[in-house]
Amino acid sequence: MSIKNILITGSRAPAALFLIRKLSKEGYNIFTAESCDYFLGKYSICVKRNYKITAPNANFEQFIKDIIEIIQKEKIDLIIPTCEEIFHISKEKKTLEKYCQVFCDNLENLLELHNKWSFYNKIKNSNYDIKLPQSWYIETLNDVKNIIKDNQKYILKPVYSRFAAKTKIIDKIPKKLEYNQYILQEFIEGEQFCSYSIIKNRKLNLYSDYKTIYSANGGATIAFKYAQNEKIKEFVENFSKNENFEGQIAFDFIQNDNGLYLIECNPRLTSGIQLFNEDISEAFLSDKQIKTYYPKKETKSVLFLAMLIYSLSNIHSFKDVISWFETTFLSKDVIFDKYDIKPFLMQGFIMIMMIISGLKQNINLKEISTYDIEWNGND
Repeated sequence: MSIKNILITGSRAPAALFLIRKLSKEGYNIFTAESCDYFLGKYSICVKRNYKITAPNANFEQFIKDIIEIIQKEKIDLIIPTCEEIFHISKEKKTLEKYCQVFCDNLENLLELHNKWSFYNKIKNSNYDIKLPQSWYIETLNDVKNIIKDNQKYILKPVYSRFAAKTKIIDKIPKKLEYNQYILQEFIEGEQFCSYSIIKNRKLNLYSDYKTIYSANGGATIAFKYAQNEKIKEFVENFSKNENFEGQIAFDFIQNDNGLYLIECNPRLTSGIQLFNEDISEAFLSDKQIKTYYPKKETKSVLFLAMLIYSLSNIHSFKDVISWFETTFLSKDVIFDKYDIKPFLMQGFIMIMMIISGLKQNINLKEISTYDIEWNGND
């Protein structure tokens, strides 16, 4: 099937805007479907038409109907989900595939990776040559009480979570638990790395990795440099060969003197795609065996506005100032494009509208970015 018209869902993230621009410049007609009012993709000249659709967490059936209507109206050949709407789309993948191709795996495979406890057990019971932090399943405060020891730090996070929005570092029993399913992990000191890949037919079509030095309040990374971590690459290659998985996938790691620890998995688009300068559509679209795409050596990119907002608090010395300046001003801004300038100009406005929406919903900026599409063990 020849692919010409592509529907991108979840186009609120910088990584999604990056993908939109790449595919558009390669000659594809790009359409977007979003359930929020203000998002980066909305202002890109690379988008043929933006559609406002029903949020899946508000009305799942109408969400699917809206997407089918777009497919039929615009003669869509392929849907590429990019954020957590991927789980809702995957739930009705067989229905949607009656109309066009859908670039994601089945829901069972995705949720095994998305659920932090099931992912931990999947890797624990495998033969992968990688370390895991000691972890426990938590439902009550008594579960926490029976595990934690004095003068030791732990990571506590819901089994369904993203961007470290609900992640807590604890050394004592918390006063309450907001959810009924958590994973508790020993705290691992070390350097944080992330990888992003596309896997098709048990083949690694695309691969990147980067170290987290600057982040948004301990959450998503905001500065990117290809790290070429061979140990991570080896794990991802083995995963692609051994697992029956198709689509986009990202992993988080901690590396220290004891080795490489695998922390969690995000089976969707992440910022690692922003390290690619060349045409990469073949990694998404080709059904043939192709070469693996890697970023060019020393490739660097940055979210300029996020660096101004979030990373200044990390500066404690003159050396930090130099490092911050070099990272911020000598890396390519992901959002700025002189041929597609409006997303860059509108990002401050989008953030303000997100803050206002968060205040109305009584949730923070990290949570408001996905609250309408996120999957938290939905039926």
